[in-house]
Amino acid sequence: MPRKCCISGCTTNSGKENNRVTVFRFPGEDERKREWVEALPLKNFQVDQVTEWTGICKRHWPEDAEMFKKKGALIPKHPPSVFDVPSSFCRQTTSSGSRHTEKRNVLTETRGAIDEMDEFLNADRIGSSFEDFCCDVEKKFKGVYLINILPTVIVLLNTVSFLDDEGNRIPNINCYMEIDSDYNASCYKGSSKVHLPPNYLGYQRKITHLSQIEASMTYVNSINERPGDIIELLRAKLRDFIKDNVQLKFILYSLKLFFDPPKGRRFSPFFLRCAIEIYLHGRSAYRTMSKFIVLPNPKTIKKRFININQVGSLQHAEAIISKVFSGLTPLQRNVLVILDEVYVKPSIRYCGGNVIGMSIDDPSAPARTVLCLMIKTLMGGPAFIARLAPLASNNGDFQFDFTVPVVSAIKNAGGSCLAIISDDLSVNENFFKKFSLPFPSMPWILQNPADPTQTIIRIFDPVHLLKNIRNNWFTEKSQQIEFEWEGQIIVADWSDLACLLRLEERNCVQRTPLKYEAVYPKKLERQKVNLVTTVFNDKVCVALKQDGCGSTSKFIELITRLWKIVNVSHPKEDTFLNDIYRAVITSATDFRFDFLERFSSALLSFKTFFSKRFKCLTKQTATALYTTMCALLSLSEKMLQIGFKYVMLGEIQQDRLEGAFGQIRQESGGNFYIDVVNVLASISLHHLKMLSNLQMESDMIEIPDNECCQTGIIESEYIVIDDLATDAIRNDKISNEEKSTLYYICGMITKAEKLEPCHPDEIPEGPAEFTELLSRGGLTHPNMDLYHFATLAYILFTESQMFSCRKCVIKRFIVLHGEMPYQLPNSGNIFRRLANTFFKGYIRTLNNAIKNANKESNNRRKRKLNY
Repeated sequence: MPRKCCISGCTTNSGKENNRVTVFRFPGEDERKREWVEALPLKNFQVDQVTEWTGICKRHWPEDAEMFKKKGALIPKHPPSVFDVPSSFCRQTTSSGSRHTEKRNVLTETRGAIDEMDEFLNADRIGSSFEDFCCDVEKKFKGVYLINILPTVIVLLNTVSFLDDEGNRIPNINCYMEIDSDYNASCYKGSSKVHLPPNYLGYQRKITHLSQIEASMTYVNSINERPGDIIELLRAKLRDFIKDNVQLKFILYSLKLFFDPPKGRRFSPFFLRCAIEIYLHGRSAYRTMSKFIVLPNPKTIKKRFININQVGSLQHAEAIISKVFSGLTPLQRNVLVILDEVYVKPSIRYCGGNVIGMSIDDPSAPARTVLCLMIKTLMGGPAFIARLAPLASNNGDFQFDFTVPVVSAIKNAGGSCLAIISDDLSVNENFFKKFSLPFPSMPWILQNPADPTQTIIRIFDPVHLLKNIRNNWFTEKSQQIEFEWEGQIIVADWSDLACLLRLEERNCVQRTPLKYEAVYPKKLERQKVNLVTTVFNDKVCVALKQDGCGSTSKFIELITRLWKIVNVSHPKEDTFLNDIYRAVITSATDFRFDFLERFSSALLSFKTFFSKRFKCLTKQTATALYTTMCALLSLSEKMLQIGFKYVMLGEIQQDRLEGAFGQIRQESGGNFYIDVVNVLASISLHHLKMLSNLQMESDMIEIPDNECCQTGIIESEYIVIDDLATDAIRNDKISNEEKSTLYYICGMITKAEKLEPCHPDEIPEGPAEFTELLSRGGLTHPNMDLYHFATLAYILFTESQMFSCRKCVIKRFIVLHGEMPYQLPNSGNIFRRLANTFFKGYIRTLNNAIKNANKESNNRRKRKLNY
């Protein structure tokens, strides 16, 4: 039955009309509820008469009334102001007419005497024009208020004075009123606007009598200014200053929320994004900070991660790309695609009603790595991870099928993929072999699968190539690299670096930045770029040359020059460092490209194709270095042709994606071994940040449902449900221990949902024994309908584990319940609690299986090594 309006004479939703009208409940906040009650034209209606069923229909607000959202519903921001009721229903405040009465067209007076009230009302009415009104206000309130008369508005100010440190009286504005030419009045206390009760200015908020001005100013002067309004004014004044200052913006918004009622707090997307970032850094830090500043409830944070396992899916990636590209310039839509993997610990978690951590390529195995695809826009545009996939093991075929749809999505969004950047692992080489080659003699130029008329440049990350050169040199049997350069044989010996380190390791001041970890790196240290650049350094080159190691010095000089050319990341880097090799590329005929091609060709052609490596780079590294140098030339030429003024080769690397991996680890508590949930939650936060910085609404990006939700219930599951419905209780399917646990779980649900417990005579002996022994008087025995249904639901869950989310399980529970005669009140909550309990136990068994498998693998490895 629809709610009815409490205004007398209003027939909303009374059955006389076909169309139903929205009826708003009174606000829960005491102050707003009082404002609504005072706005009503009802006699003897008080605040304490308002119940949860009392409401006012939408017809008592203007059509353009300002609204705000609360729990998904639109609520009026101001009290009702539109009423059409008989005068007998109205609350009388002040007399607005003559005290003469008119009956039967006969005017009567009281004993012929002059009525003082009539004389007062006539004098109190405002003039016929705004100029006369201003004159009357100035005449009546001169000396009481400061009056400022403008062509279209008049301002009355009430001031107070205070003494400064020197004893001088300083005037300060306490409150003021603005009245425009239409007699609309606005009152302010300090810096805060005050909403006057209707008995001061009426429902139209207009001045009709001069006495209303004095009454309104007296009321405003008597109230206190709200601290929240002061903070809001401060935020408005500092808006330009705090535009890019995230910390100050967050603190001021938190101060404003501190003075708001807890039930009426509304969190902006910016504040919610900052709170999510704090929450991801650590729950303990979030709880500690919530004691000092206002933060959303953790349940509000968790709601942002519903369907989080679909973040990075193809549908989500297409929506993100379309949204971001709509705000880019045509030149920024020429993008780079970066591919890399982040290794994760094999772990299954239940988050947001979803099972997360299983691999896509093998749904029965946990993910051990996450393949990530980043889209990097140029010319100041954003870089973001668009798609990701948890995998047990990566291969070229899967990576090709993973990448091509994103390239097509870029084209559909009006963009173009210029290049694909990856490291030079064998899986990436197999991946690139899946592309067609329009020019077989140039294998670094690939055909765009989304647009055959366009090409994509294949680039191996120069940073990885630099690390590979150092590692090839260090791991070579003789620790020497030999090649021909400009007619001379160069032999670079790693032992020269060791001698240089020993020569200066005891000196307080040293010529070079060499350290022990750079000369004798361990396996993990070989991946650190800063240790590589410590070796390939101008100071090391000069020091070796000074010590008579000319060949090693020449090799380091050439590698250092190559690194300078491919690592330019600022347009004026050559000016800052006074080095011509650090200039940006402005022409495809730049002399540095000739050096890159000649040097990489020299390393490739010298002894790299022998059966065994001897004093040279590996074939894979040398080939990748040569093709990458040629690819950088082709890409630079292509970018200059489409409108780029210059090219910074330092931007054509995997650094942005590697930096994103580091940020994910920091947001996961500083852990190096993260899991899939950490990756998904962090990427979701990055998308929220990016859309917020681009001033786009993140709610426009809808996260799609899981695949199991899209497929629905399959035939085999209907057969299981039919079998369960036919043979209601199948004791042979579950053990006695499981029955005892299910009975205990149902008892907890009965207590939480306040259901009717089991009658003492119906308590089963076997399953109830565990609950009886565990109980200290607080546990509840469930009714048999709930216990029997939970048993069947558990059998259905264990026999048809072809789903990964709670939503699918609840759908199957609903179908099962429809086939059974059991009566379950609050069935939706019961299904949800059962699904959560079953999933948590299922996740526990999976993680135990993973730990046992890892333990067995380690034992086999130890036995193999005779450890």
